[in-house]
Amino acid sequence: MPSTGTERGLISGIKHNKVIKGVIDTARDIEKSGIESSVRGVKKVGTGVKKLGDNTIHLLEDVGAIPPLEKIPLNHFIALLGICIAPVFLFLSCFSAMGWGIHGYRFAMHNSDFGYWCATASVLTLGTMYMLDLSYWTSSCMRTLRAILVTLAVIAFVFGIFFNAAEYPASPLVVTMLAVPFYLMSFKWILFFVDFRNYVNWLSTPLFCTATITLIAWMVWLFTENGRNEWDDKNRDYWAHELDCTPNFLTETDVDESMDKCPSECNQVYNTCGAAFLIWVNPVAISTGFYFLSFIFAFANPDHKDASIGAFVKFFLVICFLMWVASSLAAANSGVADALFSFVVFMCLSAACVALMLLGKKQLVGKIEDGVINKMKAKYGGYGTMFKGTFILSCLPIVFAYWGIATVNQLIRKIGLPLSKPLTDEDRHYALTLAASKQKKMIMSWEWTPVILMSLKVGVFVQVMGVFVTKFTYLFLAWLRVSISSWSIAAVTAAMSVVGISLFLLPPVPGVPIYFMSGLMLLAVCEPTMGLVGGVTYCTFLGLILKLIAGTIQQQIFGKKLGNMVAVRQMVGVNSDLMRAVRVVMADPGLTWGKCAILTGGPDWPTFVTTGILGCDFMPVFIGTFPCIVLIIPTVLMGMFVYLEGEPYEYEWARTVGTVATMITGLAQGGVMLLAAFYLEKTQVDRKNEIDAIPLDEEVLAEDKKVEAATALFAEVTKWEILPKKMKGLLLSALFIMMSSCWLVMVFTTSCFKPFEMSDSIKDALDDDGMSPS
Repeated sequence: MPSTGTERGLISGIKHNKVIKGVIDTARDIEKSGIESSVRGVKKVGTGVKKLGDNTIHLLEDVGAIPPLEKIPLNHFIALLGICIAPVFLFLSCFSAMGWGIHGYRFAMHNSDFGYWCATASVLTLGTMYMLDLSYWTSSCMRTLRAILVTLAVIAFVFGIFFNAAEYPASPLVVTMLAVPFYLMSFKWILFFVDFRNYVNWLSTPLFCTATITLIAWMVWLFTENGRNEWDDKNRDYWAHELDCTPNFLTETDVDESMDKCPSECNQVYNTCGAAFLIWVNPVAISTGFYFLSFIFAFANPDHKDASIGAFVKFFLVICFLMWVASSLAAANSGVADALFSFVVFMCLSAACVALMLLGKKQLVGKIEDGVINKMKAKYGGYGTMFKGTFILSCLPIVFAYWGIATVNQLIRKIGLPLSKPLTDEDRHYALTLAASKQKKMIMSWEWTPVILMSLKVGVFVQVMGVFVTKFTYLFLAWLRVSISSWSIAAVTAAMSVVGISLFLLPPVPGVPIYFMSGLMLLAVCEPTMGLVGGVTYCTFLGLILKLIAGTIQQQIFGKKLGNMVAVRQMVGVNSDLMRAVRVVMADPGLTWGKCAILTGGPDWPTFVTTGILGCDFMPVFIGTFPCIVLIIPTVLMGMFVYLEGEPYEYEWARTVGTVATMITGLAQGGVMLLAAFYLEKTQVDRKNEIDAIPLDEEVLAEDKKVEAATALFAEVTKWEILPKKMKGLLLSALFIMMSSCWLVMVFTTSCFKPFEMSDSIKDALDDDGMSPS
């Protein structure tokens, strides 16, 4: 509607009124200022959030939680993300409960014979090609044939592992992890015409995103559908039954093998079916594998610092431990620990494949020699005889097998088959191949008398620790547990104290069995009156008191008395930098990390006796021993859980949680040992002046000179080339016997010993005789 004259006049008056105009202009300024202020505030908040996000990412990169993420073009990122997701989708569709995992595993299990023949054909093909010197095929036609045969053999080997899921349920997972690096590398030549290093660095970000997406998808699948996808007895039994797992009726007394189907009340007959657990947890495993590969591809960039790599290694070891704990809690008897070990091994093989493809054979071997072998030679060169002796004791059968293969290979070359390597006049004189002959010559040039003697010493140590300490100590403690089971708390405490201190005073016996038996044996007597918590507390403090008493006896009686003997001080090495570093650390005032690590992580008898020999003050050593309670607690709990396994219906979780306690005990013991070694090495570097200021023991120096002269004389008169044949035969016979016994004890353990735990009864498990035949 058109405006009237009055309205137009009013508007005109408003526009020309200075007061009103000023108010309007001020309002506009305020509005404009407010908008600009709001925009600046939003920008400031956005900048702060971005800065916080960047700092968080950098922090996670520094601690090794995420890989250093590379910026790549968006279209390339989308393409690479799709390439990375494809094998994960295929694997989860075939071998996960999120897809059709039951059908995939059943197909693999039912075709195990095909897998066996594939693996056999692969090994025979590669072995024949090795005998025919495949690496020396130089013509283009032969190189093509070699590539085809190696590819077919590798594919056959992969199928062999893949179809071995009946015996090794983790085989599909490890095959996938081994194949993924080759799969990713193939797309470089198909789709991406860029520098090889750039392509490798690009892969870290999509691999990390794929791992994250997979984990999120698994969690969504797990927590939706009202718990239908959780790991419980119902799902385990259903998946195990569908996978045709063999039920273990020995764990249930209410069923027998004649039943076609397990009734609803028995839920433990499938607790050994590892495939059932793996189809549930495979998404987490494949996500972890891709997470690992994202770091490997990221560290292919030479600009990344070694500190970042070290942080990742530590972080990844923690992740593996947590995975092991989680899997043990879910399926303690499913062989999941073996599957996890295989998975980690094959991830390391994947990393080796990436390094080989990135660096090439020659450069990779050069880096290993420069970065590992030469450093070990520089650091441990003085222990060469010990390394050689250990190598001969443990690897001599493998060396003979290798020499046998090299002999056959050389024989084929001498026959002159068309595909074999032509021999030169020099090579033809060797019975082995040239490379094997050089290696044999190097080994034969060793001074064999000290090497064999060192092998015998190492063998004696292996037998003492592997048989006498572990087996006989366990038998004795098992016998003691049964003998005093009906005694009172006071009587059992007294017996445990006498036995515990006596075992502590034996040099080879560690403290772990003593703490374990207090949790297993003493807790059974304490639990009816004190309860579990009170009993564990009582056993823990008893273990600590025994440790303190034994440590005091070892330091003040054995150490002080033995310290007066020059031979003992010489054996300990009081003039070495290591022992003087121990003295410097132990002299520090107060309760330091280094002092606690040495007293807690070192072997019981040698550590405390050495402190007495070195003349360390009593109170710092006594107080520094208290932190060993962090080792006593999980060990006592380990014994408690073994005791609770006797009540399977009341404490069904005892075995799984006991497995976790065992792992924590080992982790804590290993951790404090590494911590002690770290502080000693750090002290030798950072406090060298203090170490050098400690005067050398003149008596020990004089004895060292005598020993050096005697050692040189002994080496001179026992040289292998001048040793009588009878002595050579005696040494070689002793080496053969010792090597055979060590292989029997360490490799073929199940053929030499019956399964036995400290919670078992000698009468029931070993026919009332610890030496009974298997």
